[in-house]
Amino acid sequence: MNRQKKYYQENREKVLKKQQEYRDKNKDKIKEKSKKYYSENKEIIREKAKEKYISIPRLKSKIDFKIKRRAKHKAQYHIPLKDNCEICKSTKNLQRHHWNYDKPLMVNTLCKKCHNIQHVKNFYSSKFGGGI
Repeated sequence: MNRQKKYYQENREKVLKKQQEYRDKNKDKIKEKSKKYYSENKEIIREKAKEKYISIPRLKSKIDFKIKRRAKHKAQYHIPLKDNCEICKSTKNLQRHHWNYDKPLMVNTLCKKCHNIQHVKNFYSSKFGGGI
């Protein structure tokens, strides 16, 4: 084990405290260094981000969230709710249900109970349920 690692292991708390003090005192300096580094290495940083995006599925889920949000927004303003649930005919707690977020205007009107059942029913075939 080299000297630096050994010193760090023996004095970890002390080192972390000094690092924090330095960051607190030199926020502007650190910010400037970060900006400079980013501007000089912009292409490398972007390439690494693309590699991470491809290899890490949770980043993809953030994109999926944006698609869902956009679809819900479109449906909310362009498609009125029907008078009753299309499964059980209930008239209470009506919601829109997207079967496919790539087709934002294809929605059904379901009550909250039936809507939850549809999500649980489709859970295992989704990316969250075991399709990963």
